[in-house]
Formats: sequence, structure tokens, C-alpha cells
Amino acid sequence: MCGLWSILTLVFIYLDAPVIAAYEFDSQTSPMASASEWEEWQSVVETMDKENREILSCLNNDASCTRRMKPIKVLLTRSQGMEVSRQLRLINVYVNRYHRKYRRDRRTTQEGVLGKISVKQEWTSLLEFMRRGGDCEDYATSKYQLLRLMGFESNDLRVVVVKENREREYHAVVAVRIPDRSVVLLDTDNRILKRRPSRYRYIYAINEDSIWEHNLESVSLPRSMRQQMKRNQ
Repeated sequence: MCGLWSILTLVFIYLDAPVIAAYEFDSQTSPMASASEWEEWQSVVETMDKENREILSCLNNDASCTRRMKPIKVLLTRSQGMEVSRQLRLINVYVNRYHRKYRRDRRTTQEGVLGKISVKQEWTSLLEFMRRGGDCEDYATSKYQLLRLMGFESNDLRVVVVKENREREYHAVVAVRIPDRSVVLLDTDNRILKRRPSRYRYIYAINEDSIWEHNLESVSLPRSMRQQMKRNQ
């Protein structure tokens, strides 16, 4: 009986344990800055806006569709009326299938007050990603852009840059707040995560409006972002 009682106790403890949310949109963390203060990211946001207008025109008129817009039109048309969970799976798989085009951006190592950090050189919009591929940040921004085209609001979306504890590399996922107010993460391995992965340490998050820093003691933010913010102070 002692063994059975111990097992039952562990089960009840597990059931009562709080679920670690995938990501906290409504935490006390305030935006660190407006997204417009980071010039490199703002440039990509402007490119996204331009592409989105072109893609929406394509949706209304086949004659305005380029070769790369046609599969996006099919995707967006198919997704209309779907449940949110199916829309998320569709977006995740659609972008991840470009894995054969995975390409690491050139990075530079820069010295900070806490040591050396690796800095990404560029971000990529959806159509550019489809043309030449990219790395995990580009997968994330492409999913973000498609979700905006599907009608998701910017305040329900963030590209979250994480530090992968096992591989000790930087990675990016998309945090999506769905209508029931829960949050999921879209990852590059087709998983849609409902809990925060223990191997991920959140560094910063960004959308077209704001920047959030989740690791205030680190220098892991891109140097260009920090420099731009200093100039704007």
C-alpha cells in the first residue's frame, strides 16, 4: 500500500502543478521600446507591408499575381473559415516545408560587457524567404506575416528569439494568442507548443509595434538595436 500511496500522491501533485504557459502576453513585462527604434527591423516591417498590399491585390485579381504569390493565394483561400487550430497547423507546415532552403545568415561575433555574442545580420520578409530561404528567424517572420494576412492582430503575435540551452544557439519561434486567450508557439519542427519548452530561455520578442526584452541581465539583444535606442534617447 505504501508504494501505491506514493504513486497516487505523485499523481495528485502533478495534476495540481501549475502549467507553464507557452508565453506570457499579459505579464508585467512592458515593451522596452517601439519597434520603429530598430532600423533593421523597421525596414523589414515596411517591406512586409508592401508585400501584403501586393498579395491582397493578388487575392482580388489573378492578373496581379506573381509566380510566388499564387501558392500564397491558394493557402489564404483554403484557410478561410477554418478553425484557428487548423489555420495554425496549415501555416506552420507550409513555411516549414521550405526547410530544404534553410540558410544561415552571416553572423558576426561582437564583444560586450558580459562576453562575446553572436549577431544576426538581416531579417527576411515572406516573398524574399520563398525566393532564397533563410534561417529560423526568417521562418518565424514568414509565419508572422502569413498570420497577419489571415487576419490575426499584431497584438496577438510576437516573434520570440530564444537561447536553446542544449545546443547553446539562438532560435526563433512565433507566439500566437488564440481566441480562448491561451498562447501557443509555432516551431520549425512542425510542433505547436502549448507549454513553454524547458530548453528555451526567452531573450527578446518583437512585432511590428514593439520590442520586449525578457533577459534584462544579458547583452544578447542585437547590437544594432541597442545602438539605435541609444541614439534615440
